[in-house]
Parts: sequence; structure tokens; C-alpha cells
Amino acid sequence: MFNNADKKEALPVQLALSDGRNLQGSVLLPASTSLSRMLNGEAGFLDFEAQSGVKSIIAKSAIVELVLTTPVK
Repeated sequence: MFNNADKKEALPVQLALSDGRNLQGSVLLPASTSLSRMLNGEAGFLDFEAQSGVKSIIAKSAIVELVLTTPVK
């Protein structure tokens, strides 16, 4: 009846990128997957929404560190 594939969960994170930038915002994940599954999956990019509301797509290969800013349930 309802398709959960289109629903996204926003996980607050801080990203350190290989070019020296540090970004704060949220990683947007399909509701049916976990952060570790998304990071270890085949897709080369992740959906990111900065605190300012600007949405972008970040290459996973550019991420040096990803820190959750709230505990995972």
C-alpha cells in the first residue's frame, strides 16, 4: 500500500572531507537502511543537507571522518 523506499531519515552528522572542509548537517538515508549499510554499499555518493538547508551529494571517497552528533537508537 505504502512504499517506504521514498521516505528519508535525517541523521545529524559532522563530516570532515579530504579537501579540509568540515560540514555540519544531516545525512539523508532511505528509511529502510542503516548508516553503516549505506556507507559500505556500492553507491559512491550520499545525500547531505547542510544546517543552512542546502542539499548536496557528497562523494563517499571524499569523506575522511563522519561523526554522528546524536546517539543512534
